[in-house]
Amino acid sequence: LYKEIGDVHDKLDDVKSAVATYRKAMALTTRGHWLRRELTERIIEIYRKKEMLGKLIAEYEKRWKVRGQFAWEVLGRLYYETGNETKALAAYRAALKKAPYAVRTRLRLIGLLDRSGKPEEVLQEYRKLARYAPGEPRYRIELAKRLYEAGKHKEAVSTLERCGRSFPGDASVHSILRDLFNGWGYYKRAKAEAHKLVRIEPRDPVYLIALGEQYYTEGKKRKALAVWKRLLRVIPVRHKAYAKLAEVYAQHKMDQQAIALFRKAIKLSPKTIDYHQGLAHLFESKRQHGDAVKSWEAVMKLAKAAKNRRMLRKSRRKLINVMRRSYSLRGRIRLVAVRFKGASPDLDDGFFLALGYLKLNDLKSATRAYQRIVELWPNNIEAMGDLVKVYVSQRKLKKAVSLLRVLAVKDKAGRRDHYLKISNL
Repeated sequence: LYKEIGDVHDKLDDVKSAVATYRKAMALTTRGHWLRRELTERIIEIYRKKEMLGKLIAEYEKRWKVRGQFAWEVLGRLYYETGNETKALAAYRAALKKAPYAVRTRLRLIGLLDRSGKPEEVLQEYRKLARYAPGEPRYRIELAKRLYEAGKHKEAVSTLERCGRSFPGDASVHSILRDLFNGWGYYKRAKAEAHKLVRIEPRDPVYLIALGEQYYTEGKKRKALAVWKRLLRVIPVRHKAYAKLAEVYAQHKMDQQAIALFRKAIKLSPKTIDYHQGLAHLFESKRQHGDAVKSWEAVMKLAKAAKNRRMLRKSRRKLINVMRRSYSLRGRIRLVAVRFKGASPDLDDGFFLALGYLKLNDLKSATRAYQRIVELWPNNIEAMGDLVKVYVSQRKLKKAVSLLRVLAVKDKAGRRDHYLKISNL
């Protein structure tokens, strides 16, 4: 009840009554009760708003003659906030003498020592933190990182190894250990951690791939391949297993093997866009332009069926880029132009034409293609937006502004952006 009355006084900005009522509520609780912490925070916030923290410190110093961990920590925070770092350090240390297992207090002390540029004392406190909070691996890991940065490499490594032994079944811990050992150049230890991760999570592809990578970086390609091929047993869905192994091979420039695996995946799951896209990228990297064109066309077809406009737009650009490099773009444009002029024009043909003309730097033809799209599909926001860009590139600003005004009416979600573009032209 006192707490609720105090809240009312606080809302009415009656500081004196609010604080007095909160203290009455606190007096009815036992030491260490959660309500004392909560109401102390409210009192601090009241004084903070009034810029009277100095007055509150004086009151607490007078009121708290005998101080426990909580009182010392509160004072430490207030000293720090008011710029008295020396007193804050002393207060946090006094709090930890009362309760050495108070993790939050020790973290505050570490933060203050860190900001004060006292790395050796920070290390000492992290050693204590690791000892007093043995069930929390992150403090040991942070200690190891700081030891390594301080040039204490042997102690850093032994700290990590003890951490690993303390958490033998925690994959997240061993994953961090593996990455740190790799980063520090302890590759044998890193590989050992990679093996542990596979034992802990034998069906997780991520750890198998990482273990293979350890062997690959050592130049042991055969062992790496043997590990990676285990993905075919670990991943239960066959086409996903083929695709994942294909991705690994592609990342390591084993293109032919990757292509074969993507084709197997596509045979089992022909409507999965990512597989066709992965295959298209491989063909592009090998400059197999004809195969790349077929793959990007397959991606476009699937994206259109799925009404995935973002992927459709991306694959269209990719297809045009490949055709440009293989000198087949002009011929395709001629065929598409005939279709688009016919009795049943296709929207995607129109976009292909416009983008193709832009690739050939034929702005007039691109403009006509976009204009025809807008004429046939007057509510197509994408085409109107693209046409605005073409007008601007030709310095046809009046036409751009006119079309932006139409867009602002039709595209409510982007109205603000359209008006902003008008103001910038």
